[in-house]
Amino acid sequence: MAFRNIRKWAQAQLFQSDPSINEYFPETVQFSVDALRDFLNRYPFVYVKPDGGGQGKGIIRIGLKMDGLYSVHGYSTKGKPFSLEVHDLNQIKEIIQPTSFDEKHRIFILQQGITSISKDGVPSGIRVHTQKVQNKWVRSGILGKLVSSEDGIVNRNRGAEAIPIEEFLTHHAGMDKKKAKKVEKEIKHISLRVSQAFSKGYPWCEECGIDIGLDPSGKPWIFEVNTIPSTAFFYQLPDKSMWRQIMNNRKQNKKEKQ
Repeated sequence: MAFRNIRKWAQAQLFQSDPSINEYFPETVQFSVDALRDFLNRYPFVYVKPDGGGQGKGIIRIGLKMDGLYSVHGYSTKGKPFSLEVHDLNQIKEIIQPTSFDEKHRIFILQQGITSISKDGVPSGIRVHTQKVQNKWVRSGILGKLVSSEDGIVNRNRGAEAIPIEEFLTHHAGMDKKKAKKVEKEIKHISLRVSQAFSKGYPWCEECGIDIGLDPSGKPWIFEVNTIPSTAFFYQLPDKSMWRQIMNNRKQNKKEKQ
């Protein structure tokens, strides 16, 4: 079976069916105006994401302002950035599903927003790269990510930069070395559990690029799993050892299949 990315709603259902990993996954439902209204009554901000696609395209961040208007920041499905304010949540539906055809065929998910920022208030995240090598899941790489944008979308295609994980956790997340090691160990444990769950549901899955955020308490939250993960972030790092490890594992897996 050919490798492919698993759609966001299918990912959400996989997380929700497994209590051991669901606690690290933000509340997620299929988009509707009623669901959006409910989420904004319970969370400071939310994300609306297209079920398919990538590179940050079509992702929108929505929050309620003090004046009663809703702030909307994000990208069109073609990747064009936009920012506006609306007074009626039905206007969001008009933006993402303007026709009855779109409503029927273009699925969007609604996800609880998690505040994942550096100590200086910069949107941040973590990318973990896992691989199945000789039938065992291993963590091949981990790094931090920072980006300057109002929408908080920490994506390489949206200008995010890669940071070595120790520097990220101590200098940017403001942790002491003891806590940084504890958090990194927890992230590794969670990432391997998630990878195992994905390969159980999708036996062809051999690699995962797991996007993680840290809330103000330091708890990891998994935003998304990419099953055709890019290695570009790891190549950005001055130390290329993790990038080389990922590529070597790929070569080994390819060789074993020949």
